[in-house]
Amino acid sequence: KKPSRWLGIMRDITEQRKTQDQILKSEDKFRTIFNASKDGIILLDEDLKILDVNKSLVIKTAYTRQNYIGANSLDFLTTKTAEDTIKWLANLKRSQSVENLETELKNSTNTFVPVEISASKITINNKNALLLIIRDISERKKLESKLLKSVINTEERERLRFSQELHDELGPLLSAAKMYVDWLDKPNANISKEELIPDIKTLLEEASQSIRNISFKLSPHILQNYGILEALKAFIGKIKEVTKLEINITAPEIPRFAEISETVVYRVLCECINNTIKHAKAKSVNIIFAKSSDQLAVNYSDDGIGFDLEKVMSKPKGIGLLNMQSRLKSINGELHIDASPGHGTNIFLKINTD
Repeated sequence: KKPSRWLGIMRDITEQRKTQDQILKSEDKFRTIFNASKDGIILLDEDLKILDVNKSLVIKTAYTRQNYIGANSLDFLTTKTAEDTIKWLANLKRSQSVENLETELKNSTNTFVPVEISASKITINNKNALLLIIRDISERKKLESKLLKSVINTEERERLRFSQELHDELGPLLSAAKMYVDWLDKPNANISKEELIPDIKTLLEEASQSIRNISFKLSPHILQNYGILEALKAFIGKIKEVTKLEINITAPEIPRFAEISETVVYRVLCECINNTIKHAKAKSVNIIFAKSSDQLAVNYSDDGIGFDLEKVMSKPKGIGLLNMQSRLKSINGELHIDASPGHGTNIFLKINTD
């Protein structure tokens, strides 16, 4: 018997198709970025097993993709930070994101490369996954080591310099004053006290001035008591006693800010001036301060012979510039240097003062 009627149900799946297309496009886009990234990328399942790795990671470590797939991700990281890494991954599984992790990644020769790993949760093929982006920080670690050595060497040079100043300047003055006092102490000495006492006073005054000079170099009391502008003007005043370099300061009124930050900015600017005197053959220097509610910016420029920045930074004499960068980095500041042969030098620094 033939059916007397047909029943049909129609459903509009336009939106569903659009959603599916968007998902496919999104995953295609992800795959393109995944394969093109210069950083290494690892995809993990929720059990921390490796689902996939990109080409960059394979090239960096010289492992094959097959070595990675299905393996435990921890097998490819240093055991030195294994406990921290496990905690870090556990935190990632609990929250949406975590701070970057510094650790070491093993390569096929069983050596380790310093890396920084950033991570986030994603959904791929309708499954939850963890995305790890692995950046090689070997060069950064080398620079940090170089900066640390620079700081240590600078401190040692400063100690040696002050030791020499104490020995060569203060030592002879005090020795001479002691010798005069010893002569006065001799009962039968054929010496006029009226002549010796003024000489002793002169020697002690010179010794006192020498101590003040050394104290100023160690930690200028003007900086502590009156702030960076007055301290810088005092330093420039001493510079003008021995050089014809014209140094101009343009600055608004600058309220006091953190002592450590004031000291760092002062030391960096003094180093800039010393570098100009030693190397730039400049006639003038301009130092321009700009202050906002929570930041201090300083632009330092000279009209000297300039230099090849890249070339200098690659040689030992670039350590001074690295040391300046290190000092500012220690207070979360910024330092930018613009220099080229024949065009003078421009240095821009910025710090937070809140």
